[in-house]
Amino acid sequence: NNNELSTEASQIKEDRYQTFFNHNFIISSTLNLQTSLVWEWSEVDLVTNYSNQFADELPITSNLALNRRFNYFKPRINLRYDLSIDEQLRFNIEKTVSQLDLTDFLPEFNDDNNRLEPSNPNLRPEQIWAMNLTYQHNFREEQGDISLTGFYENISDHLTQIPLETSSGLGNVDHAKKYGIKLESNLRLAALGFENTLFNSEYSFTESNFNDPLSQISRQINDESKHWSLI
Repeated sequence: NNNELSTEASQIKEDRYQTFFNHNFIISSTLNLQTSLVWEWSEVDLVTNYSNQFADELPITSNLALNRRFNYFKPRINLRYDLSIDEQLRFNIEKTVSQLDLTDFLPEFNDDNNRLEPSNPNLRPEQIWAMNLTYQHNFREEQGDISLTGFYENISDHLTQIPLETSSGLGNVDHAKKYGIKLESNLRLAALGFENTLFNSEYSFTESNFNDPLSQISRQINDESKHWSLI
């Protein structure tokens, strides 16, 4: 409509800081322990102004300010044990925190109440405790390696579509989990006459589930496939 003018302007800013501590401890000639601790804190500031004017009527204006602060500790422990000159076991446990898309904080204008309303002001990053155990065998004369990994992820504040006041949008559910196995191989083909050629392959089987707040059923995270392979 040529007689209607709507403008919406948003300014969003995130300040993020990290401090960390790393330590490496050689327990023996075959056993090595690495630890780290990261402290991450951030602040998100959002200011949005909206104006709508129809013909010569007085303009409708609305503004919204949002401030969010996040504070997380992220520890990590990695243990490596050499079973022999060709075999190694690795155990790793760490906590990770996802990076939110700042555009998910942008508000929407409610035409019925003539005001800006936040889409989900309580949105939180996804937190994951990830554990994995890997057995790796290295072939002699640098001919490659093959490894088998079992993994488990305990996820809190899982990000998915949830019901909001008037629609649906990105939000958090309390808990989700993911677990499975991964087989990887890196093989040099010099024995077949292909010098400087490396053949890589990977296969993984993953199970995951969470209670979908929209359908009220348990399902796979992001409807991802259980089987994945790369050759």
